[in-house]
Amino acid sequence: MTLQVSDIVVQPTLDLGGVVVHSGQARIGRAGRPMIKRGEPPAPFSFWVPDAAALTAATPPPETIGVAAWLMQCEASNNGNLMGVEQLAARYEPDPRGGDSRWLLVSGTAHAGFSITIGYRVTLGGVVSS
Repeated sequence: MTLQVSDIVVQPTLDLGGVVVHSGQARIGRAGRPMIKRGEPPAPFSFWVPDAAALTAATPPPETIGVAAWLMQCEASNNGNLMGVEQLAARYEPDPRGGDSRWLLVSGTAHAGFSITIGYRVTLGGVVSS
């Protein structure tokens, strides 16, 4: 089951001349079934970084892409279920609507028995100015 991502709140983009940092927070949760069974593996999630500019076919990707995420808000209970995110990745992917643009996608897996809010940061190094 893929988790739903909603309520993305973007922080101002930090441009350090060759290094660009996108950050914000996102809510991750399950649709229709808020509880998980003990020991259930983490479920996948992904979202497009709303404030990241698209790359055209002629634009090279950044030399490096780093991603970090952390738990900001959760609803805990005494059932012993894990909460958090794992296996994070950020990469430019083709526009699912078509065309030759590529957009910045964050993906990973999460343990989210109830909805959780994560903070995220994507750092792009060696960015070529257009």
